[in-house]
Amino acid sequence: MSHLPNFLEYQSGPRPRRFLRWWLWLMFLFVAGLLFVGILIGSRLGAGRTALLEGKAFIRQAEEKAKQSDFAAVGLALRDALDSLGKADRRFAQADWMSSLPWIGKQVKATRELIAASEQALTAALEINSVAIELNNVMAEFQRTRGTIEQSISPGLSFASLLPEEKRTLLARLVASIPKFEFALDRIRAARRSLANIPQNGLLSVLDDALAPLRRELPRIQTDLEGAIPLLKLFTTVAGYPEVHRSLVLFLNNAELRPGGGFIGAVGSLRVVSGEIINFETRDSYDFVAPAPEPPPAPLRRYLGLEQWFLRDANWFPDFRLSSETALDFYSSQEVPTPRGGPDIDSVIGFTPVFASDILRITGPITIDGQTFTAENLFDTLEYQVERGFTERGVPYAQRKEILARLVKAAIERLMSLPASRAEEVIAAALQGFREKQLMIFAVDPELQALIERQDWGGRLQVPSASDFVMVVDANLGSLKSDPAVKRVIHYQIKPDNDRYRAQVSVTYRHEGTFDWKTTRYRTYTRVYTPRASEFLTASGLLRDDRLKNPRQEPGQIEVGEEKFADDQSRPATVFGGFLSVEPGEERTLVVEYFLPDAVVREQGCYELVVPKQLGAFGYELTLDLDFGKTIVSSRPTEASENRFDRRYTVTTDLGENREFEICF
Repeated sequence: MSHLPNFLEYQSGPRPRRFLRWWLWLMFLFVAGLLFVGILIGSRLGAGRTALLEGKAFIRQAEEKAKQSDFAAVGLALRDALDSLGKADRRFAQADWMSSLPWIGKQVKATRELIAASEQALTAALEINSVAIELNNVMAEFQRTRGTIEQSISPGLSFASLLPEEKRTLLARLVASIPKFEFALDRIRAARRSLANIPQNGLLSVLDDALAPLRRELPRIQTDLEGAIPLLKLFTTVAGYPEVHRSLVLFLNNAELRPGGGFIGAVGSLRVVSGEIINFETRDSYDFVAPAPEPPPAPLRRYLGLEQWFLRDANWFPDFRLSSETALDFYSSQEVPTPRGGPDIDSVIGFTPVFASDILRITGPITIDGQTFTAENLFDTLEYQVERGFTERGVPYAQRKEILARLVKAAIERLMSLPASRAEEVIAAALQGFREKQLMIFAVDPELQALIERQDWGGRLQVPSASDFVMVVDANLGSLKSDPAVKRVIHYQIKPDNDRYRAQVSVTYRHEGTFDWKTTRYRTYTRVYTPRASEFLTASGLLRDDRLKNPRQEPGQIEVGEEKFADDQSRPATVFGGFLSVEPGEERTLVVEYFLPDAVVREQGCYELVVPKQLGAFGYELTLDLDFGKTIVSSRPTEASENRFDRRYTVTTDLGENREFEICF
């Protein structure tokens, strides 16, 4: 999110802070909106015009003071601008009698609404400026406490350079700023409501010109605030303020893809208090030897020969919350209980090497025991070190994954030592990780978990209640680390079949690898999730087992069932599952056909399709070919121009993130 404010940056020089951009934009847009007023009303309301010009002057004064980081003066100028705007509004209220007149009435109403929107926007700017003043005062206090040490309080300030008490103070001020940001967001929304009352057509060109930047930029500012506020709440909580926070960290190797993001190769325990990492330990997932009391899921028994269910296989569910709760059950059975009755875990964080690579792009290469890890070589180098390289280094097998712990610790230290001016890069990487399902978090606290789910940071699988949806979920079962070598293409087709609609999901697996120490034939138990009450028709491409155990390549059987994910247990999904295997250099296609429930495609209105991305999966190609037997009048995303306004919707995209489509008839 490129417009997120940088809360930690401190500057003693004249350059403005990054987090000024929101309300500086508001200032500029407001200034642009003042110029048309005199033309609209004329000399009859000259006093109103004068007040607006005064407001314009105060806005420019605030702009100059912001460049000097004089936030107190900025606040005074903004208040003066609001006063002038209020005077102008009272003057222009005298023109309300014109509102019933043809044409001119529309201009008068638009003028009043624009003034109202500007007042709301400036109020938001004033609130955000008050946060800047608070943080500026905090940094100044740190400087006074340390003495005049200019180098320690600079644009290069890092979180690691702060003293423990300074970190706690800063976190406290950030928490205190949340209501101010929420108030600013409320004002931005009010400004947009005022703009929505202004007609789109029939306005003076000068009025249209004044409205255009507000209509363009306010939605972006609102989006930034809507993302920043929950991120700030999550960050301060996970950072251990106001109370200690302990996380269970799951290292998800998506080179061995599992429904919950990837094989759990290692498990970490992270304890943070007021921004200070008190303890961070990692263990090989194979160290957790206590099995679950219940047997493992049937495919694990059938295709891996597992008789017991262990922590390393806990994330069998395509919903991160369910996988996390299962992992916590395993973890709790082997850890020392606390007075609360079990391991004191507040959250579960899961991430893949894809997210780790993005972090290395920010920190730069990290060298451990002479081995340099980069964003480009992380996958292969780390896998080699924990599977083969440890013997060359004389490391015992039981300690082979300690290099992972040291790498993660070094990366955290690098992140904490980054200058505050680069905090925005870290935030952007985290948001991208959440969006692409390479980073997920689950909170034990229901209120925090609700916040996470509202932002779609928790890897939840929410089954839509009325719309169509389809999700393909793979489980690598004994294929080593073959997933990067296996390319997928997912094709979804709908066509009329008498008075119903027949859906077809095809998944083509193309194995581009060869047999080596980390790549072998690809064995996957694939599940296709569909709306409840989907009626199975046919399936092809499944196998009873791989070529070694099934040399005649006898076909396998489809399994049809239901799975529940959301708290609302009335919305389960119908699931079609089965096994297949692909040899290196070969290709195989799984095809599943079924009737859609009648409610999914309505006779009139719009059809909606949700295609969730599997946690930890790569960005597979997705192709839609939807024939509804009736003319399509609009769609989102739109098709290529030559394919529009017929009876079929055809589009090709990727599953780099969740995808949603809407087609109206």
